[in-house]
Amino acid sequence: MASALQIPFGQRPDGRLVEVAQVERGLACNCICTGCGERLLAKKGAKNVQHFAHLQGSECASGAETALHLAAKQLVADKGWLRLPALPVSVSRADPQCGTFVAQKVFGHGEIWRFDRVVLEQAVGELRPDALGYVGDEAHGVEIRVTHEVDEDKQASLARLALPSLEVDLAPLVGKVFTFDELEAAVISSEENKRWLFHPRQAEWEALLLAGFEAWRKGRLADTARREAQPVRSPSPPRSRTDVYQVANLKYRASPVSEKWRRLEQELGIQRKDFPSHLRVSLREGGDLVLADKDL
Repeated sequence: MASALQIPFGQRPDGRLVEVAQVERGLACNCICTGCGERLLAKKGAKNVQHFAHLQGSECASGAETALHLAAKQLVADKGWLRLPALPVSVSRADPQCGTFVAQKVFGHGEIWRFDRVVLEQAVGELRPDALGYVGDEAHGVEIRVTHEVDEDKQASLARLALPSLEVDLAPLVGKVFTFDELEAAVISSEENKRWLFHPRQAEWEALLLAGFEAWRKGRLADTARREAQPVRSPSPPRSRTDVYQVANLKYRASPVSEKWRRLEQELGIQRKDFPSHLRVSLREGGDLVLADKDL
């Protein structure tokens, strides 16, 4: 992080902004501060980051920010193109029967503006964008954010003018010293630090997403109709403990004799041939009525 007195760009007598590497050392740079108009020194020492500084060491509050803002506009004019950010579009529509339909999609990946010409600070209606890039007669607005972002009133004015416009956010660079090549990456080729202020196709893309509402509504209504058409099954009443025992007893009686012997051997923990003598007793009267081996 550079101090507030370290200015990345100085202004030559012809109005062009330059970096320290492009000029001679000290006052021979022949540059002034874009914030206050005072003469600048080009400091090109081996130890510290090369930068411009005020001759008298004055505390110029706006020098670094103004230099950054003007240098960014100069780059847009010099390069004549910009990589554009994608536009996230989201729509929603409430339905009293089906709830709320929501659809989202990101449009416009990888698009670029290539201008035939660029003019700076030209009035369009009641507005004066930082830069206007023209493709034929069609204008495109570019706003450079250094301190304050474009407010809602200005965005509304851009929409009324139907002027395709985006904002380039350079606030994270304030107070740093960097080259034109580094600034070019942020202003020209980057997407992450840009946002749309007005996109001429946003309404079209919103309508495209809303076109899916009717299909979504029909699907929700069909799901509701299928659920309502299914028969309602009454839950079975809980069985008492007596019922559970009776069912188990009937199931045991219906099982084959071999299965009954297996269960008896398993519960006693001994084989049938090893039953002790006290289990080998004669049945009393009525034994012939038992539907099983008499030993069992």
